[in-house]
Amino acid sequence: MDSSLQTNKSIASLCIKLLDSGQGVIVAYPVRRTNWIFFKETFAHLGYCCRCIGLIAQSSQIAKRERVLSKGELARSMQMIKEGNGQRSFCDLIYHTDKADLETNCVRLADSIRALP
Repeated sequence: MDSSLQTNKSIASLCIKLLDSGQGVIVAYPVRRTNWIFFKETFAHLGYCCRCIGLIAQSSQIAKRERVLSKGELARSMQMIKEGNGQRSFCDLIYHTDKADLETNCVRLADSIRALP
């Protein structure tokens, strides 16, 4: 089985267990359109709403975060930004994480998600 499909199925399976127990779920995972279609259809089939939220930040701000990234992690982050991760056309919301600290971002992001139609 394709490793991306297997990863998607594993993520969906764990999420469904949490959703079935009444918990909300946030998964931080970069997705391509094919991944998004898989998640959206899988959760919709079970009656769950699934949102794709793009998280983006300026590369200069990523390098200044509390957890210092290794050179390899920083290079991968820059590559992902160039590839458009966090700004996909299928995102329900694109949120800039470099505008506030983590706690404030969490509150603002939750409010933004609740405001989605």
